[in-house]
Amino acid sequence: MISIIITIYNREKTIKAALLSCLEQNSNDYEIILVDDGSTDKSVDVISSYIDNKKIFYLHQENRGAAAAKNKGAEIARGEYILFLDSDDALFDQNVISDISDIIYTKDVDFLCYSNIMIEKDNNRFIQREKIKSGDIKKHLFESPLNYAGKPPYVFKKSFFINAGGFDEASKWGDALIFWRRFFLLRPKVFIKDSIGYLYNQDGIDSISRNRSEGFYLNALDVMSRCYKENYDVIYGISAEKKWQFIFILYAFKSKNKPIIKAYIKTFLSGRWYHIPSALLYIIRTKVIK
Repeated sequence: MISIIITIYNREKTIKAALLSCLEQNSNDYEIILVDDGSTDKSVDVISSYIDNKKIFYLHQENRGAAAAKNKGAEIARGEYILFLDSDDALFDQNVISDISDIIYTKDVDFLCYSNIMIEKDNNRFIQREKIKSGDIKKHLFESPLNYAGKPPYVFKKSFFINAGGFDEASKWGDALIFWRRFFLLRPKVFIKDSIGYLYNQDGIDSISRNRSEGFYLNALDVMSRCYKENYDVIYGISAEKKWQFIFILYAFKSKNKPIIKAYIKTFLSGRWYHIPSALLYIIRTKVIK
């Protein structure tokens, strides 16, 4: 069985669509775990008529953050596999769970992700693609502290997730970045499905994501630094130039200049590295280094 874990915090406008995308699946091989992380809006009222459904388990807890809510969901999950769905997103179609079940049981995989994702923004939809082979995910993750493993929905064998320590509850941002690297050090058997399984609602990103405070950037900097330090000995294919680029990004965060930070991270994620002398000159001119 697959345990679909949906964490909720003040998502009264989007939680119904997320929940219905699960209940409308054409497979019976799943349960839904709703973890309400101390919502203060009408999220509970929206889902109240569904809570009695035998496939749904509802839990309310005091606000402890998304990572703690996800970890709690994983802890109480009855399924051999767990899938995390954000409460402002949705499963792409009615076949997602049946497609996943066919793969994880016949191939006995420990982790499954997708190569493509449907993104919805300003009432428009477009597909974002990720060109990574299953054997390259670990290498991809350790090439950059900001790299993720393919596209969601991410499906974990529960035992592997628990052994990796779950998500980092101490971080307000980037709790998954550290987790990914710990998880893949366990050498899971991976499968990447070449299709779309997830609808990512960029319009639903919460105010924390839209309004980046100084504290947010400092926390992000700390998470990236920890990712780099914790995995320094197992980093794959990191050239001196890439290491310098990471250092430049740290300085960009230090500047607290949002356009600079955004530009550097965009380049960092794209893999298009600046020439080191040019990058150094740029951050000096923009007063990142004083």
